[in-house]
Amino acid sequence: MQLNINDLKNKNSDLKILESSPTTLCGMLAHRLAYEVQGRTHLNVMIIRSNESSNDNTVYMIVYVAETTKYPIYLPIAQKIINSFGLLG
Repeated sequence: MQLNINDLKNKNSDLKILESSPTTLCGMLAHRLAYEVQGRTHLNVMIIRSNESSNDNTVYMIVYVAETTKYPIYLPIAQKIINSFGLLG
C-alpha cells in the first residue's frame, strides 16, 4: 500500500491523505485509502488476493471519486455499493 501512496504523491504535489487504514471486503483483508487531489476526493478500496497455487496475485480496486464538496453527500450511497460487492471463485 505504501508503494501506491508514494506513487500518488509523486504524481500529485497537492495530494492530501484523509484516511489510510486496513479493512475487510468480501471477507478478505483490504485497504481503504481516501485522499484529496485537484479539487476531488477519491476513495479507493483495494484487495490483493494471492493465488496459493501459483505466483499470480490479483488486485481488485473499487474507486469512488467526487468533487470534494459533494464527496460526503454521496459517500453513504457509494459505501452501500462497495459493501454489496462479492468475489466469485
